[in-house]
Amino acid sequence: MKKFYIIHLIAVIFIVLNIINLKNLSLIDWDEGAFALQAKYFASAGAQGKPFNFQTPPLYQIIIALLFKIFGEHDLILPLISIISSVVVMYFIYFLGKNLYNEIIGVFATLLFVSTEFFFFFSKSGLSDAIFLMFFAGALYFFYQSIETNRIIYYLYCCLFTLLACYTKYTGPVLFLIFLFIAI
Repeated sequence: MKKFYIIHLIAVIFIVLNIINLKNLSLIDWDEGAFALQAKYFASAGAQGKPFNFQTPPLYQIIIALLFKIFGEHDLILPLISIISSVVVMYFIYFLGKNLYNEIIGVFATLLFVSTEFFFFFSKSGLSDAIFLMFFAGALYFFYQSIETNRIIYYLYCCLFTLLACYTKYTGPVLFLIFLFIAI
């Protein structure tokens, strides 16, 4: 259980560094701007923004639109979604590694994940990758839990997270193949 505190420490350091750096973050990618404009379009019922056909399912843009309605239209909302999602992914990876193997493997899997270039870029971008990975990792974690415990609540969480992943990116349906291989 003491090793679990390492995950908390990593999460706190990550959050603090990103909060400090938040004022330096901006939407630098065309896709980030398109997500923000589409979310403004949804949030304003078509009065602002652009109705892009962005070739992705609309869940991420709808989440941004809801947050725009609650907190106002701030570009920082997009990287905040990624930062929060990335922290949740750290915990999913830790618990999946811990449950599959042991606590040390869970910590090492998390450390390996947070040291990747993928994590460094997407964990604070305004793109949908971090929230998609959160849904994807959550679906895998709850699928494993449902098999291990045979509790219906984990099956339901797995279904919810799978559905959310599929409505965030078109690569979400690969989860069904992964579930099939895990189940076999």
